[in-house]
Amino acid sequence: IKPTASGKYKCIVTNSDGCTATTNEISVIVNKLPTVNIQPSGITEICNKDTIILTSGSASSNTYNWYRNGIPMPQTTTSIGVFSNGNYKVVATSPQGCSATSAASKINIYRSTIEATGPVVICAGDSTTLQNLTPNTVARQWPFNNISIPGATSTQVAAKQSGLYRVKS
Repeated sequence: IKPTASGKYKCIVTNSDGCTATTNEISVIVNKLPTVNIQPSGITEICNKDTIILTSGSASSNTYNWYRNGIPMPQTTTSIGVFSNGNYKVVATSPQGCSATSAASKINIYRSTIEATGPVVICAGDSTTLQNLTPNTVARQWPFNNISIPGATSTQVAAKQSGLYRVKS
């Protein structure tokens, strides 16, 4: 017997001859599992070098064990800041010792990827187009040698001189 509700339980046993015996009554307390609802849930995309806060959605009286890709993390608080790709879960344990595990929250970190649509070696006066290939993003700014190019805020930029081009998306 697996009680699902608190109460008093006893067992009545009947053998093949019809004789019955009753056990002593015992009180059983069934504690509720902690509510655990990791937020944000599902798949979340953040930019490189950003941090996102994951919360357990559970009571502060519980204890917590966080996991990234199935590996225990050192954090034991109701919320954690994460900045790495992975599948995150939290196990909340109530003061009564009952535990519940959240569904996974998948964090994807996007790093900008640039591709030249033409040659990367050009003659003086020519240009080549650089394109931001990072999915689900819009290029915000193109720096050249770490200085923002005025007006260069689309997914492409014309590279006209030798140097270091980047995209902040």
